[in-house]
Amino acid sequence: GSANMDLTLISESVCRKVWEKMLACKDSEPLNVFHVEPLFERELKPLYVHMYNPFVPEEEIAFLLKHFIDIQGAGQKVLDAGGYWTCKRRYLVRFRASVALEGGVFHPPSTFYIGVNRGYLYYSGQPTGCRKRGMQGHMVAKCTSVICRRCGVEGHTATECKEVWTQSASLCFLTTKPLFARELRTLTIHMFNTVLPERDIVMFLTRFVDIQGAGVKEVDPVGVWTGRRKYTVRLRPKPSGDEGVLHPPAFFNIGPNRGYLFYPGQPLTCKKCLQLGHIAANCPRRLCRGCGVAGHEVKDCEQVLTCDLCGSVGHMYRSCPRK
Repeated sequence: GSANMDLTLISESVCRKVWEKMLACKDSEPLNVFHVEPLFERELKPLYVHMYNPFVPEEEIAFLLKHFIDIQGAGQKVLDAGGYWTCKRRYLVRFRASVALEGGVFHPPSTFYIGVNRGYLYYSGQPTGCRKRGMQGHMVAKCTSVICRRCGVEGHTATECKEVWTQSASLCFLTTKPLFARELRTLTIHMFNTVLPERDIVMFLTRFVDIQGAGVKEVDPVGVWTGRRKYTVRLRPKPSGDEGVLHPPAFFNIGPNRGYLFYPGQPLTCKKCLQLGHIAANCPRRLCRGCGVAGHEVKDCEQVLTCDLCGSVGHMYRSCPRK
């Protein structure tokens, strides 16, 4: 038959000493005929988790921990003496039994990643762990393994690495984003038709940027409106765009109403061809203002000129006799 027996000791430290002696003698008689479990290891104990990125959702932390241990209740933020959060969370956990592992329980990794976010955890009775190899039993200062920090291969150091690794090559494996380009900035817009409804302006801007709040009219020192409006906006990300963001057009039309806008960090824009990188004075393209076709100027245009004012042919608006 089989029977169970519990051995209760005065403290956890005494339990650990007895457990260490049991591990040393587990293959000798009479212990080799018994199945011994360290029940003290499965008692509820506090576990502390520290994420270097404090914005990692707690659900993701709990999801990681549940792979290794049983969490009892929700985590609690650890505050310092001034009442500020230390970026640490405290969980009450129970370790899972594992006969095959040293100590009889399954220990979670002391250092880990949740996506790209690095973190570590600790608790009472935690075994010593090596950050270099991710193994238990020793610390990184006493680790005898030699691992190259450049290529990650064991057996040589970074100074002895023969891999071709330049700074420019290392950046090929990274995805960089200019977070500064998505900071809030002030955008000023000027419509030549001052009676254009603001809702039309906002509808146009929301195609390119995220507007924060309502627009504010810009006035001169006398208090007269200049025809401009200021908006606080955030540019949207666009990997193929300049600085990794989507820039709104500097010159545009809302229906028949012409306007322009500007903001800090705006790239150069040509009024003639509407391309980024240069201004109209340095534009390499010849664009006819009469017919809109590239390759010639209005004075050399062979198309029939039509006046925008009277609709007659043969002249343009600036030379219209009805002005």
